[in-house]
Order: sequence, then structure tokens, then C-alpha cells
Amino acid sequence: MNGEPGNLHEMYSGALRLVLRVVLVVLAVAVTTWATWVFHGVLQHLEGEWIVLDTVLLAMFAVLFFWIAFSFWTAVAGLMQLLRRDQFSLFPISSPYRPVPRGYQLPRTAIVMPIYNENPAMVFATVQAMHASLARTGHEDRFDFHVLSDTNNPQIAQQEQRAYQILQQRLGPDAVVHYRRREQNTGGKSGNLDEFCHRCRQQYECMLVLDADSVMTGPTIVEMARRMRGDPKLGILQAPLKPVGRHSLFARMQQFAASVYAEVYTAGFALWTQSDSNYFGHNALIRLQPFVEHCELPTLPGDPPLGGQILSHDFVEAALMRRAGYTVRMAWDLIGSYEQVPTRLIDFARRDQRWCQGNMQHLRVLAFHGLHPVSRWHLVTGVMSYLSSPLWLMMMLIGAAAALAGSLAGFNSHNDSSPVVGVGLFVLTLAMLFLPRFFAFMSLVLDRPRQEAHGRDTHIAFSVLIECVFSALIAPILMLFHSRFVLNIFRGRSIRWNRQPRDDSGTGWREAAANFGWSTIIGLVALIGGSLLLPQLLWWFSPIWGGLCLSIPLAVILDSPAVGRWLQRHRLLLIPEEIQPPRILRHQSLLTERYDALLRDEAAPASSASSEPGDDPQLLGATSPT
Repeated sequence: MNGEPGNLHEMYSGALRLVLRVVLVVLAVAVTTWATWVFHGVLQHLEGEWIVLDTVLLAMFAVLFFWIAFSFWTAVAGLMQLLRRDQFSLFPISSPYRPVPRGYQLPRTAIVMPIYNENPAMVFATVQAMHASLARTGHEDRFDFHVLSDTNNPQIAQQEQRAYQILQQRLGPDAVVHYRRREQNTGGKSGNLDEFCHRCRQQYECMLVLDADSVMTGPTIVEMARRMRGDPKLGILQAPLKPVGRHSLFARMQQFAASVYAEVYTAGFALWTQSDSNYFGHNALIRLQPFVEHCELPTLPGDPPLGGQILSHDFVEAALMRRAGYTVRMAWDLIGSYEQVPTRLIDFARRDQRWCQGNMQHLRVLAFHGLHPVSRWHLVTGVMSYLSSPLWLMMMLIGAAAALAGSLAGFNSHNDSSPVVGVGLFVLTLAMLFLPRFFAFMSLVLDRPRQEAHGRDTHIAFSVLIECVFSALIAPILMLFHSRFVLNIFRGRSIRWNRQPRDDSGTGWREAAANFGWSTIIGLVALIGGSLLLPQLLWWFSPIWGGLCLSIPLAVILDSPAVGRWLQRHRLLLIPEEIQPPRILRHQSLLTERYDALLRDEAAPASSASSEPGDDPQLLGATSPT
């Protein structure tokens, strides 16, 4: 009898979750059906019966528009959750940062950071800053740090050893920080973690997976561990990812978008996924035993890029964990979980190329037996995040060809309303793409503390405008890159998973021309061809050819730290972590400078790090949850 209330609550939550999912799908299907019917009417504006062509275009449009519609309704659900979370949340999550008394038995947890030719100063400064943040919670004895190096550069490896010695001197004998370097980086990051899991599975109940650029506060880690202790069937708990610390215009756009828009999407995603959420590869707490037993990655049949080792391991591991009967959740209400993003457009595209190959492999993972339907949906979402680009491109090319053929044959005189209907459909599509941004903006305006943390109303409004304009301009550039990546994958061309650049170096005109000259040429061809052949549609396609023609100067401007800092001085694209930097980020920054100075001075003894400004309470300020 003692379990009945819990069972009733679980049944009630499960039924409500199912209803919400059905409602979201029905709304997305309804809007897509109507839009597809309207689009069919637009196609009839062309002379002649293009049955096969119309069918192909309608199918592409329906698939792509459904993806937009489902994302839109997810944002609507997220907005409702945010507006009602204080008292009327449909699925209340335990309040963040509940007091955890000293002596409470949190699960024994390994905090693991796989690294590969990273900056040793940043890596070990992050470990020290996180250890200090955990120490302030009083629960640091439940957490051990493991730096798992796959570095194959001898000079960097030597610096890692030196930085580890400095860290040991700083933390003293009571802190448990391990450093291990593999001579052969078999399996890359997933192989690195797999080796650790099999070696240490008996020592720890959980592991917190970090990236080399991850930072998480002590209170956030403790709260995640408390939730893991309170739910024995919780397999993976993913914290939200908040990008910080970069200064180029492109990076600042990503940081601002994540700070202002992401909460609406994340809340909506967490609302309908609940126990069937996803794993993003880092800043997540994982129950170690079921992870080892059920989440070992298989080798896909065939050769790369679609066969062999699975590159994008996180979605697959979440699906395998869910298949084993454990839940996967998003801790959407937590803060204090940070990462860094690429600062240059070309580096962003190169990272997407690696992710694209990994996500295309999920087409084969979909055939795995016993996966939860929502897990399959996550895998399809990963595939569509890249496959949608060539589909949009093909649809536009086919549409332009059909419009050209219709123009040569003459338009139907009996369907004069079609251009007006086409404008309405175009406006609807833009509305569903940009309204979630407006929802997020309104959510921010209605939340006075969050609004003040981002600056004044006018600054936020101008920042949203800047982000929207530049995002629209770079969208066709990324569409071409993604289309090329997908084409190369299906042509059998594979790539390696290399280290991600993490500096604010900017891009010169020569490098921009080398990387984006081809997209500029395509834009000019589209502009000239449209002017000569389809002048009536030229302005309809202006967001496409405009962004492509401007891709070289866009890359130079977007990648410029000077432009980003100018905007920062004028309080544009600001995030709260810049207005009032959290203690842990200030500590990490100071420690990184100190470690970097010590590593540059080969003659400096390790003990010289025993006194540094990074530990000065006057510099760090008062203790806070962030």
C-alpha cells in the first residue's frame, strides 16, 4: 500500500505526458497539412500538369514544414511551462539547489574530463576551480576528478604532466585528482571513456562527463547527484549547456541566443520528453553500472563514413540506456553548467561536418531492436538536422526549374490569387521560424530579474534584431556546407574527429576568400541567373543569394573579436555571465592565466603556484550558487 500514491502519480504523469505528445504531433500535422494544401495550390499556378514534379515538391515541403511546425509547438509548450512554473507547472521538477546537509550520502562520483591536444593551462585551471566550488558545498569528499588524456603531441603531453604537478601542489594530499594518458587513443573520446568505465566501474556509482571546455559549479553538481540518489532508475541526467567566454561576433551571437532563446526550447523539450530525454555528450551525470552493461557502442557494418566506429555516441548511448529500462532526463531548471562554442564560422562548419557524419550513421542505428519510440525520434532529429539542408536546396532548385518552365509557358489566368497565397505561406513559414524567438524575448521581458541580468529593454531588443539579421544571412551559407557534407558522406568520403579550435583569432580576407569563395560564386550565379530568367522571383530568393554573395565579408565581420568587443562596450549581445561573472568563471579565468604563465616559464618550480591571486577571496567575491 505504501507504493500506491507513487504509482498513481507515475500513472497520472505518464498519461498526461502521452496526451501532451499526441497534442503536439496533432498540432504539427494539422498545420503541416494545411500549409501543404496551400502550397499545392501555389504549384497549380504553373501551366501544365507536372504531376511527378508536384508530388516530389509536396513531399519535400511536407517533411520540412513538419519539422518547423513541431519545433514551433515545442517552443509554445516551453513558453507555457515557463509562465506557469512558479505555481502551476504541469510537470513540476524539484526546486533547484535544495539544501543538502553535510553527511548526506551522495553517490560516489567520478568527474571525468577526456582531453585531446587541449590547452593544459585551461584544463587544469578548470579542474582546480571546480574542486574549489565543490569544496564550498562541503561534499567534495564524494567526488574524484579524472583527467583522461589522449594527447599525441609530445610537447603538450609534457605540459600536461607539469600542469598536473602544479595542481597537486595547489590542492594538497586530501584532494583526489587522477591523470592518465593513453599512448594509443583507440576509439577516440568514446574509447577513452570506455576504457575508464571498465577500469573503474567498481569504484564509483556515477560519473559526470565533461568536455575540455566544460565548467560546472559545485552546487549544480551536488544537486544533480542528489537527484540521481533519489531516483534509482535515473540513468542519465543532462544539464543545460550555457555557452560563455568567447568574444567574436559569431560566438557572441551563439551565447546570446542560448541565453535568451534556449530556455523556451529546453523547457518545452523537457516537458514532452520527461523520462525519455536525450544526452548531449558532456555536462551530464551517468549511472555507471548500467552504462557499462547496456551502453557499449557496437561497430556498424561496412566501412566509414556510414559504417565502422560510431562517431556521435551520445544519442546512441541515451537510446541504449532507455532501452535497458533506465530513464534519461533533462535538468532544464538548473544553471551553472557552461561550455564554449567555436568563435569562427569556418570552425563551426568544420565541427558540423564531424557531427554530420556521426548523425548520418544514426540511420543504421534506427534499425536496432527494442529502442524506445522517443529515442528513435531523437535519432531521426539528429539526422534531419543535417539532411534538411540538401532537401531545402533540392526543393528550391526544383521549384525554380518549375517556375522557369511555367514562365516560359505562361501563367494560368484563372488563378490570379496564387501569388497572394504564396506570400501568405512565406509569411507563415517565417512566423513559425521567428515567433519562438519572440516568445523567448517576451518571457525575458516578463521575468524582471532575468531581463536586468541581460541589460536594458532597448539593448535586448537591438540585440535580438542583430542576432536575427545575421542568423538569416548565414543560414544559406550553412545550408550549402551541410549539403556538401551530406553529399560527401553518401559518396563515401570520411573525415577524422580532430581537436576543436578554442581561440579568438579572427579571420583575414585571404582566408575568408579561400573558405567562402565557392559559396560567393554560387550566390552570384543565383543572382545573375535569377535576374535574367526569373526576375519576378528575384526578391523572393534574396535571403538566399544575399547571404551567399556576402559570405566573405560576413566571415571576416562575424569572426572578428574587435567587432564583438565593440558590441560588448555598447551593451549589445550581452549575457548575464558578462554583466556579473559567476565566481567559478572568474576563478577559472584567473587560474588559467596563472597556469599559462607557469607553463611558459620552464624554470619555475611547481611549488611556485602555491600562492596566486586566483585564490584571493577579495578577487573572487561572495559565494553564490553560480
